[in-house]
Amino acid sequence: MKEISEKTRVEEIIEQLQQRFENIAEIHIHHFSTATNASDLLIKVHTGDAESFEQYLDEFADGKKAIVDVGREDPLTLPVSVMATYDGPGNMQSSEGTTIYMSENVIGAEPRSTDDGLRRLKEKLSGTCPCCRESVESFSEHYRESRECWEDEQL
Repeated sequence: MKEISEKTRVEEIIEQLQQRFENIAEIHIHHFSTATNASDLLIKVHTGDAESFEQYLDEFADGKKAIVDVGREDPLTLPVSVMATYDGPGNMQSSEGTTIYMSENVIGAEPRSTDDGLRRLKEKLSGTCPCCRESVESFSEHYRESRECWEDEQL
């Protein structure tokens, strides 16, 4: 796997994970609801290739940061941790997490392309609802008020 620099674009991190693991069922990023609250990212790769239930990847330790372009002059630069797991896919879709990729082989879930997942992540972190495109202060509140937006987020 390519050496990870101190600061790496989130797209490059996802691409490197897809190259490292052959059988990925899901890639999910845990984050806070909006850019104003975001403090770090936890990327979970659900794959049968993981060595344990929680395999933290050393190349993403020691202060590595992910750069997320949310359409502002200065992109977000957030501490990042990456964990591979052989736990099955199916993270709860919520205001504090975004599925970046879902394989078409996951039974009972709609597939999601990496491009669509990254678009949704960037919109959420910029404070924009990926469904209705409204500016949102609190996604938890927005999803309670808009069932259509909440359902759009579910896989």
